[in-house]
Amino acid sequence: LFVIFGLSLAAELAVCFAGVVKPWTVIVILVCDCWGMLDAFLRFPIVHDLDSLFSLKQVVLVTAKLAGYALGFKNVAKYVGWFILLVLCFVFLVPILWVTALPIGDTSSYHQAHDAVDMDIVVRIWRIITIPADRHAAAIEVQGGHQEGRRGGGANVPVLEEPCDPLGPQLGADPSARTGGLICGTGGHAAADVG
Repeated sequence: LFVIFGLSLAAELAVCFAGVVKPWTVIVILVCDCWGMLDAFLRFPIVHDLDSLFSLKQVVLVTAKLAGYALGFKNVAKYVGWFILLVLCFVFLVPILWVTALPIGDTSSYHQAHDAVDMDIVVRIWRIITIPADRHAAAIEVQGGHQEGRRGGGANVPVLEEPCDPLGPQLGADPSARTGGLICGTGGHAAADVG
């Protein structure tokens, strides 16, 4: 979905910079695409009801984008065919692809594990700016994932829930007492014995 979004946004910006639409249309496109479809793609595969604020926001943004193209298109009367083609491709195609990709009606997929956060993108950005814990979590995500993933999947293996201590908890910092074993986790369970 992100590839589709990126290609669509790049094509829209190319049309804008080619002079087909008025320059202010770029702002309408960026706001509607980033706050609308990018937010929808970030929340995928979460299905929202038609009477939710998310659905209302999507309808309003698609309508605003349609109005932006209608008011910003240069010489609509002369190039009505191109106008209809651009509206179909840039206003309606990506939302239709997103709706068809949603698991609508598949009740078994509603409760499957996913890492999508069901929060508006503007609220998420505001929280990253104003709340240090959210800023730290976002920094970890940008740097390549959760800390557990860097330690080798400690969240999935109970023995590896804590960082590994190559000396072992009972051996302390005395290098002369090293036995070559790798002791990890709580309770002094041996994860590997190379000695």
